Order: sequence, then C-alpha cells, then structure tokens
Amino acid sequence: MFRYLSFAALLAVACAAPVDEQMMVTEPIMEQRAMDNMGAVVVPEMEMEPRVPVIGIMDAALQQSTDGAYNFHYRGEDGSFRQESAVVINPGTEYQYLKISGSYSYFDANGKEVVVHYSADDRGFVPEGNNIMPQISSAAKMNSQLPRVVEKPRPQEQQVENVPNVPHVSQVPHVSQVPVMGSVWNGQIMQV
Repeated sequence: MFRYLSFAALLAVACAAPVDEQMMVTEPIMEQRAMDNMGAVVVPEMEMEPRVPVIGIMDAALQQSTDGAYNFHYRGEDGSFRQESAVVINPGTEYQYLKISGSYSYFDANGKEVVVHYSADDRGFVPEGNNIMPQISSAAKMNSQLPRVVEKPRPQEQQVENVPNVPHVSQVPHVSQVPVMGSVWNGQIMQV
C-alpha cells in the first residue's frame, strides 16, 4: 500500500511541474500541411516567441550578516523595484525573530503603478498599498498593536508514584465474553 501511495505522490508531483509559459508555441504545429516533391508532409519551423517580454535588472544588491540580518534591493528596466531589510531582534534568546520591512512596485496590465509597503515581525504581516483594501491594512495594523499575551512557564512534569494496576492480558475478557454492542439491521446484529 505504501508503494502505491509513494508512486501516486511521485506521479502527482511530476504532473504538477510548472510549464515555462514564455516558451509556449503560439500556433499548433499540424495546422499547416505542405508537401515536398516526394509527397512527404513538411512540418514548418516552430517560432518560439516569448509571451511576456523579459525585463532586465538595472541595479541589484544584497548584504547579509552572520546573525541573520539582511538588506537587498533591485530595480528593473521597466521601473519596477523591490527592497527589503531585516534586523534580528532579541539575538541569542529564545524570543529571537526578524523584524522585516520593505516595499515593491510593478505596473499592472493597465499600465498603472502598484506600490506596496509592508512590515513583518513577531506580531504579524502588515501590508499597505494602492492595490490592497484599506480594511485589510487597518485590520493587520490593529492586530499587530494588540497587547502581547505572556505565556506562563509550563510546570515541570512530575513523576507519578501511584500508578493504578493494569490487568494482565490473561485477565482481560475474551472477545466472546464481551457483550455485543451494535445495531440491528434486517433482523441481524451488526457489531461495531
């Protein structure tokens, strides 16, 4: 059974592989059929045209620290950009986390610039932008400002000295001695 599940999972992963849409054929191959001098079908050369133009990167940088802090940015030829920085808060403690802030910009299908600013820390993710509903931004901001819930330390597990006696296997009633529990269906008792 495990073998079949493994095979099914592997098959699902293989079928779910992404398709490079930039290199998809724009016209079906077999629509145009031409014959050569010998009567054989000539298949025309396929023209591979990218559907989305490739945008070059004009500027990019990345800085990383050994403690996990980082800073990066890039800017595309079309004016899009992304920048993000993270600092380590409470380094070396049990409550260590990254405080991240950043922004990104791109142009939608109508040519309108979309700009999003965001922050993320141990209290959640707060996005703000011209494509994000104000209700979402304000709810995320209010949620990040709620008072912290302080967890009380869990008590140490204590050794239990008085363990009740568990009956030996020979003392457990045999299946035929156990009363039948179930329901009646068509005059027969169905065991549960």
